[in-house]
Amino acid sequence: MITLRILTISVALAPSILLTACGDSDLLTPDPVPELELSPAANSQEVRALPFHGSTTGMLIGMAPATPGRCPAERPMLFTYRGGGNATHLGQFTVEGDECADPATMTTGNGQFVFTAANGDQLFVAYDQTTVSFEAPPSPWMLWSSTPYLTGGTGRFTDAQFVDVTWGGGGNLVTGEMYSNLDGWIRYDASRRGR
Repeated sequence: MITLRILTISVALAPSILLTACGDSDLLTPDPVPELELSPAANSQEVRALPFHGSTTGMLIGMAPATPGRCPAERPMLFTYRGGGNATHLGQFTVEGDECADPATMTTGNGQFVFTAANGDQLFVAYDQTTVSFEAPPSPWMLWSSTPYLTGGTGRFTDAQFVDVTWGGGGNLVTGEMYSNLDGWIRYDASRRGR
């Protein structure tokens, strides 16, 4: 009889024990498992820095006095370049641009370049100044390096940012041939597509 009474009390109390254990009044709705729930950050793709590496080759295609307002007085000439390259996140791309220069010392700066990927997406690349050195004579090669930054972009590169990118290379003072290498990180929203 005592066993039957304990069993009857247990059956009568089971729903209230279950309700207390589950933490709500709906036995058919399971409690959420915190580690399986997606946070808002996981639902929106975070734009993180990705490795960025590339190289270019090209030519110096023009040297002329800079238009008023384009270059500072200490760099009165505008050197114009054109070429192409290959880089992570860009693939094959073209590069066009110019920089201000002092032809006597070959110090350069105020660089403004456009990298255009095959699908038309663009990066607008700039730098303030370059560091220049020369190979020993009779070599005609000048070596340079800069710290570039982005001033804009289109397509997937809208709002892109360079992170710790270095850009450097060399130029042949006789033939005008140029080469360069880029190394660092880029941050952009890959879900944006070309124009």
